[in-house]
Amino acid sequence: MKARSVSASYAAVVVWALLRLDWAMAIGADPSTLEGKVMFGYQGWFLTPQDGGNVGWRHWSSDEKVCNASTVSFDLWPDMSEYRESEKTGLVYGNGTTATLFSALHPSTVDKHFEWLQQFNLDGVFLQRFLGELSDPRFFAIRNNVTRNVMASAESRGRTFAIMYDISGVNEGTLVSDLKNDWNYLVNQLKVVNSPAYQHHNGKPVVVIWGLGFTDRPGTAAQTIQLVQFFQNANIFIMGGVPFFWRSGTRDSKSNFLDAYLSFDALSPWSIGRYGNAADYANLFNSVIFDDKEFTFSHGKIYAPVIWPGGSNANPTNNPNNFNNSPRKGGDFFRSQANTVVDRLRRTESFVYLAMFDEVDEGTAMFKAASQKSDIPVDKQFLYLSIDGINLPSDYYLQLASDLSNGFKQPTSDKLSSTGVLKQATCLRSASNVYRACMQGDGNLVISFQSNNTVRWALGPSSSSGPFQLVMQGDGNVVIYNGSGKPIWASANDPTWSALLSTSTGPYQLSIQDDGDLVARDKNMLIVFSALQTPIIGVNKTNVTSSHRSKLLAS
Repeated sequence: MKARSVSASYAAVVVWALLRLDWAMAIGADPSTLEGKVMFGYQGWFLTPQDGGNVGWRHWSSDEKVCNASTVSFDLWPDMSEYRESEKTGLVYGNGTTATLFSALHPSTVDKHFEWLQQFNLDGVFLQRFLGELSDPRFFAIRNNVTRNVMASAESRGRTFAIMYDISGVNEGTLVSDLKNDWNYLVNQLKVVNSPAYQHHNGKPVVVIWGLGFTDRPGTAAQTIQLVQFFQNANIFIMGGVPFFWRSGTRDSKSNFLDAYLSFDALSPWSIGRYGNAADYANLFNSVIFDDKEFTFSHGKIYAPVIWPGGSNANPTNNPNNFNNSPRKGGDFFRSQANTVVDRLRRTESFVYLAMFDEVDEGTAMFKAASQKSDIPVDKQFLYLSIDGINLPSDYYLQLASDLSNGFKQPTSDKLSSTGVLKQATCLRSASNVYRACMQGDGNLVISFQSNNTVRWALGPSSSSGPFQLVMQGDGNVVIYNGSGKPIWASANDPTWSALLSTSTGPYQLSIQDDGDLVARDKNMLIVFSALQTPIIGVNKTNVTSSHRSKLLAS
């Protein structure tokens, strides 16, 4: 009898897994793995007086009864043109019509958001669940209904979702029991993990806890480990949304917390507000982020970077000096992070957390937002996407997220695997067939546009004789040999790439990306050579000067 019960249970698990796989293959995003995923944070906390929640205006206004120019508490105006249900505010557009706003309690609102995810082939969301609110029966019911909305839309739209707990405002004395009890409710009553759309990894449902270890949030290191063990013992894959300076235990992080952080299965350091422009991001990447990633993976954990589009925090703080204080720069701020994530942070199990999908309070939302100044009410200053002088459509950041998702997943293009040879007068082509990298008869390695042969990058001709060949060697070194078999150029002559090779693992692959960069990656997708990011060293010094290289990289 006991054996029959185990067998039946196993059969049920197999059937469930097959149904989940069939669902993913037939409809959309694969819920069985986080690998290669680009997941949004989804607040779902925007409410209106007539939505049935009985809490009035929430996150739109500081006054639950009215939403007007003196009470608005958000900065980025959403594109309201597609919502089926919305509620009138006390704000007016330039044409005299009354502005309306949405509520996440309406199933049609959440379904519109997931329709956009589906339209742009974006994977899914980490649904925020604010633990500090749940002792209030009204908000407990609201969070449950929003969860039902997300679950239904994720299933119908072929997207995925997972629960992300935010512990802000929780009583530290009851933190552990509150979180355990609520998770048991979600599992046993709402049955979230039974949904075919619930995100799993390595056969385990995914849960995220955000806020443990922050200096301004509750929770001790011992409580953190206790909670992580609770989820791991329940066969849950548990990720921590941790402070940016988690590894050093300084600034936004409590000290003596490292062992607690490393108890998680994955770590996602919170980067919002830690830098406000591309230059500051580059500095922190070189001084903190890259080493964080390497340290995390060296401890057998997954590193999930957080990137964001820019922000504004004037209306929430009643401080006009905070308006557009982290400018989006027409998408350049986001692209600088996205390109770095694809080129330098990707590993085989990596995934990315985008903050956020719908967070208009602090202006970090990436869903459809007002495009032009004419699309926002005239009563108050609001952020719109074209505010930095570059004309952008309302869905521009969904497009950028889709580009990131496509780039972060395994690229498909011509490749040279370890010991592969690119012979003279032959080329590698990018997946989109826009760029090609050719080994010329004069020993010059040239990247050009496929359509018109315009040069994107060139190494420079050689004074020696051919035939020449480019070799992706088994040691990760990219080398050009002349006709006598003598190496005339090698990527490892650059100290940057030499240092990376010393800690990398083969086999290696050389390919040309859709941005025109010729890159070599190791087994874990770490870039160990980039044509557009390397100085020219050795006999092939060329006319590509550093200033010209900067122009190339910016083009």
